[in-house]
Amino acid sequence: MKLFLILLAIGLQVSAAALSQEITLSVKKAPFREVMQNLRIQTGYQFILQSSVLEEAKPVTITLHKIAIEDALKKIFEDQPFTYSISNKVVIIKRKETVTNPTQDPTSNPIIIKGKVTDRNNKPLPGVNIRIKGRDVGTVSDVNGNYILKTDGPATLLFTYIGFRSYEKKITGQTELNISLEDISAQLDQVQIIAYGTTTKRLSTSNISTIKGEDIAKQPITNLLLGLQGRAPGVFLTQTSGVPGADIKTRVQGENSLRNGNEAFYVIDGIPYTPQNLFSGVSIGTYPSPGSTLSFINPADIESIEILKDADATAIYGSRAANGAILITTKKGKPGKTKIDLNMQSGWGNTTKRIKLLNTDEYLEIRNEALKNANRTPGPRDFDINGIWDQTKNTDWQKELLGNTSYYTNLQGSISGGNEMTQFLAGGGVIRETTVFPGDFSDTKANVHLNINHVSQNKRFQFSISTNYLQDLNKLPTSDLTGAAIILAPNAPNLYNADGTVNWQPKPDNPNSVTFTNNPAASLLRKYQVKTTNVFGNAFIGYKIGENVTLKTTLGYNKLNTDEISTNPQTSFLPTDTRNNRTASFAYKNIASWIIEPQITFNKYFNFGEINALLGSSFQSTDKSVDAFDASNFSNDTQLENIKAAGNITPSINVMRSEYRYNAVFGRVNYNLRNKYIINLSARRDGSSRFGSENLFNSFYSVAGAWLFADEDWF
Repeated sequence: MKLFLILLAIGLQVSAAALSQEITLSVKKAPFREVMQNLRIQTGYQFILQSSVLEEAKPVTITLHKIAIEDALKKIFEDQPFTYSISNKVVIIKRKETVTNPTQDPTSNPIIIKGKVTDRNNKPLPGVNIRIKGRDVGTVSDVNGNYILKTDGPATLLFTYIGFRSYEKKITGQTELNISLEDISAQLDQVQIIAYGTTTKRLSTSNISTIKGEDIAKQPITNLLLGLQGRAPGVFLTQTSGVPGADIKTRVQGENSLRNGNEAFYVIDGIPYTPQNLFSGVSIGTYPSPGSTLSFINPADIESIEILKDADATAIYGSRAANGAILITTKKGKPGKTKIDLNMQSGWGNTTKRIKLLNTDEYLEIRNEALKNANRTPGPRDFDINGIWDQTKNTDWQKELLGNTSYYTNLQGSISGGNEMTQFLAGGGVIRETTVFPGDFSDTKANVHLNINHVSQNKRFQFSISTNYLQDLNKLPTSDLTGAAIILAPNAPNLYNADGTVNWQPKPDNPNSVTFTNNPAASLLRKYQVKTTNVFGNAFIGYKIGENVTLKTTLGYNKLNTDEISTNPQTSFLPTDTRNNRTASFAYKNIASWIIEPQITFNKYFNFGEINALLGSSFQSTDKSVDAFDASNFSNDTQLENIKAAGNITPSINVMRSEYRYNAVFGRVNYNLRNKYIINLSARRDGSSRFGSENLFNSFYSVAGAWLFADEDWF
């Protein structure tokens, strides 16, 4: 059912003739809608009905000459599947009541529900669509907002109305239900985070999308970026892999560069955060991606995410926000009674789609046909068709290698409270996610989040400090089993022997030889493990000078360390290979970043409008380092994770040292006249060690304006 109303009462002028109460009409097989429009023009009456009701209307053939509106309506509705009511020159048309649920129990007692629908100002809402969810039974409210609906038992009522949020209410026995609907336009006055400040959607001149933390927390995700999928226009997210912790590419309104990166600029609580391509291209694992640093921020700690898309929103961040900016706000303490929140999520996942592969009979037929066409016979190494492997065995390797069930568990808890001057929040949790691969592969995170806010009694001094600590242990295979699951012959031997060892399937006449040389179980023995520690902290200090000027400073610190190990045990190599193939690779990656941003703001109302001004500067330092080593000549497989047990250690070519220094001056002026005419000016002067020696400083600026014409008296 379409949930919008057709209001046949639109017109800017009503003449004296239009207020006539007598109807003259002559039509033949005319659409019902045209007849209603004709009546509206002649009488000035308004007609309210659902679009789905209009679709059921029959053509009208009738001749009327100067008869009263009431008599005219009776004649017009004689052969229609509708009923109607008139109140204060408003005609509300409804579908005639019929039994539409064939499974309804004839012995059940019907419930008559009545009530009134109003807005937040307690004004009645006429024409609200009220229906029983999941059934084609409903009604609409009259001109006074009143409605009556009959149901055969417990049901869920759905209230919908143009310009208002839909509302659901479960009915279990009550006979009266009054509802107040929320005006969607009220969302325009909600606070919206922007660069170095706040505004509202109504007064913003920028292209900004907002996603609430409560929407992210409901989703079974370990990376907060995945909570943005499908929720922000112009934002495209791509997972590079399905394994836990995999990198996620983010594009805000498309690609902007072919060679120099397209990642957005991330800011957490006003502090720039390490981009997720931090260690891109430096990975000791052959399969796992470098990983997303945003997976080291707990999604449950997020209050909101704002995505800045256009020049007006991003110019104040300068060169760093050339690909857009994503502002992440973490949860803070709020005044009120001490509150304890506990939340647990648990779920599972499977590979939803599989490629249709050949069974053994089809596979052998094609293999033999290929040899026949090549004028060949099965050779000694064609184990799948020369009789060495079982010709009747059939295995769906997609089910074997990708058919496990992955499990997701998320346990979070927090305690918060405080008074008007001091608030606190402390939380923590554990998240664990497994894979669909066979074996003990998983990603486990433990996190702690702390926040304290304080404001002085005279409201002039403000202080806030937040810290986030997360520890992650990610265990993954070193190769993607998807390829093996597709190309492996359906009559290939079992992966493991009866004793649990890798099955290499020796030849019947030569136990020292092997036939199953590409057994994917061997790659499962080669493991990749990364331990990550992420510490993120920020502080805010502000003091209000007089009534219009505020001095403030934000300080931030981020340290991220990873310890990676990739191992290749001897048992993962062919038993016929007698060399010592045991190897391991080690990588130690570190990043330390700090930033200080002093600012001064000015806010004042004048007779000619309101002016908000901001002036600030940034000082940032970031140091990165990667040390990697290749180790070999271990005495046994149990010592592979101990680099000291290696007989040979070689520094890897994947070694990196990077120092980044940045400073800038930025400013913004916003002029607002009567909340209808807005002009916004932003500028930044960037200085970066990444710029060329002749262009160490560059300028960025934007001009934006807005006119809220809906608030004009004439509109």
